[in-house]
Amino acid sequence: MIRSILLSMLTLVITRIQAQDELGIAGSTRAPVNSVYLNPASICDSRTFVDVELSGFNAFAYNNLAFVGKQDFSLTDYGGIGNIQYNHDKKKYLAKVNATYRGPSFTANWKEHAFGIHTGVQVMADIRKLPNATSYLLTDGLDYRPQVGQTQTVEKMRVGLLAYGYVGLSYATIAYRWDNAILLGGITVNRLLSPGAFGARLDNWTYTLQDSSKLVTQSLNGEAAFNSYGNGLISGKGWGMDLGITYKKRTKGSFGYTPWNPCTDGKYEYKASLSLLDFGSVKFKPPYYRYQFDNTSGGNFTGSSGTHWDEPGSADTTITNGFGATPNTSGSKLKMKLPTALSAQLDYHVTKKLYALGVFTMGFPRKNKLGIQRATYLALVPRWESSQYEISMPITFYEFKKPMVGLAFRVRSFIIGSDYLNAFLFNGNLYGANVYVHVKFDLFKHPKCKSSGTGGRGDFTKRKTRPVRQAPKSPVPCPRF
Repeated sequence: MIRSILLSMLTLVITRIQAQDELGIAGSTRAPVNSVYLNPASICDSRTFVDVELSGFNAFAYNNLAFVGKQDFSLTDYGGIGNIQYNHDKKKYLAKVNATYRGPSFTANWKEHAFGIHTGVQVMADIRKLPNATSYLLTDGLDYRPQVGQTQTVEKMRVGLLAYGYVGLSYATIAYRWDNAILLGGITVNRLLSPGAFGARLDNWTYTLQDSSKLVTQSLNGEAAFNSYGNGLISGKGWGMDLGITYKKRTKGSFGYTPWNPCTDGKYEYKASLSLLDFGSVKFKPPYYRYQFDNTSGGNFTGSSGTHWDEPGSADTTITNGFGATPNTSGSKLKMKLPTALSAQLDYHVTKKLYALGVFTMGFPRKNKLGIQRATYLALVPRWESSQYEISMPITFYEFKKPMVGLAFRVRSFIIGSDYLNAFLFNGNLYGANVYVHVKFDLFKHPKCKSSGTGGRGDFTKRKTRPVRQAPKSPVPCPRF
């Protein structure tokens, strides 16, 4: 079971290039329909009045086991992309896959308020803490002769797979004002509909590869569950929520400033933000399969058992007999946690059209729960931004181990980018990649905004003006005769 599931995920990582947070566009002040996913407060006081997404795609994948050698591909030739190789030199292995299709979505502003609607479909896979010994089970199955007769131990291994569609509503506003700063607050609530999920946590697994056809489990502690797809397309339902706040230090006064009434200047010295992302879960209704591993008698898994893993009944028999699982009949619903994270952002206006965004995102660990764990990373994103054009270069320290470099471009309302282009920029082995594309329609100005001196984004702070006093005209001297 483990080899079939994990190897298929790792192969998917390489062959299909599946997305993280689109850091190349997440800090933009002119793409609120994209930045709302990192912080919902960002849509208020945006420099885009109406932002409509027609369609978008975002795919990300990374693993440290399977790769395509740098000699097998290039930017113009992918003939050897199917030549998968394996790195067996790591102590621990991980894999992250996240593919998102974004349907029709929009954000709009009304005075100091902002609203948004978002739709999409997302598929996520998360594999963590695979020990070195299991990498050979993934690549060679039970035929790896050096491990025959050896007892191996696996600790704290986690596997998760979750697919769902979502419809979300967002709201943001100015919560408080200072003389030269404003505090923005925002929330997004998502309704989630899921066709299926798989989750497993192996706290401790001791096994021996007896020969090329049998794996004997001495002890196994943990849990596993998956739904049976017996209730049509929608098997699980749930809710997700994002919360965000932003302290925005403006370049001008704030007490008389009202965004989009009918214009906004959007200018600032810096923005300091904090957000809670993907807080929630999906619950699945029966029929589903759930197992508890808490035994010392173990079981015998035969590699030639003829198990059909796409058939729940066949998989159930193998898990119960081959791994000594005890079916969980407590009646509790199967729940899969979303990839909850806490994210802090600091966006600094360096000069004119140059900005620098710093992001620290910490994924909440899933120790004793089934679900997806978000990656933890630190990122720096310098960008050049104008109303019509934007370019950025995200630099990310993924899980504080893997440096990633990408590029992103915006031409008015068309966006294309990547947060992970290492193999292409530095001619290295391909362990994964990232790409996102968004086709949108933007209305940057309010229809009634006619301020010509500032390009429609003047400062509307109330000011008192004094009449200019003119010097008295000197009398015209009379001519002398």
